[in-house]
Amino acid sequence: MRTLYALAAALVLALAAPAEAQSYMAGNPCLNSLAPLKSITGATSGTAATQTIYVCSLTVMAVSGTTPTFSLVYGTGSNCATGQGTTVAAFSTATAGQVFTFAWPVAVLPAGNALCYLDSGTTPIQNYQLTYVQL
Repeated sequence: MRTLYALAAALVLALAAPAEAQSYMAGNPCLNSLAPLKSITGATSGTAATQTIYVCSLTVMAVSGTTPTFSLVYGTGSNCATGQGTTVAAFSTATAGQVFTFAWPVAVLPAGNALCYLDSGTTPIQNYQLTYVQL
C-alpha cells in the first residue's frame, strides 16, 4: 500500500511540473527541441558558466599550423586551468581543410565550470562551431 501512495505522489508531482521541466528532467536537453540551444563560432577562449553546460555538437575545420591540435576542456580560473577536465581529447588538425564533426550529445560539464578550447603546435589555426544548452 505504501508503494501505491508513493507512486501516486510521484505522478501528481510529475503532472504539476511544466512540460519543459519534465523533458529537461528526463535526460540530456540537447535532445529536446524546446531547449534553448545556443551556438558560438570563431575563436573565443571559453564561456563562463554558473550552470551546467550541455555540449550538443562541435565542428572543427583545420586551417593551418605545424603539428596543430585542438581540444575542449572545462575548469575554473583563467583558461580553465583550475580543476581542469577533458571534454574532447586533443586531436591532430594537421590537414588544412579537413573537417571534424562531433555529433550530439558531445559532453555534459559539471555545474560551475567554464568551457575552453586548447590549441597546441606552432601557430595553430582552426575554425570551429559549437552548439550548447546551458541550464
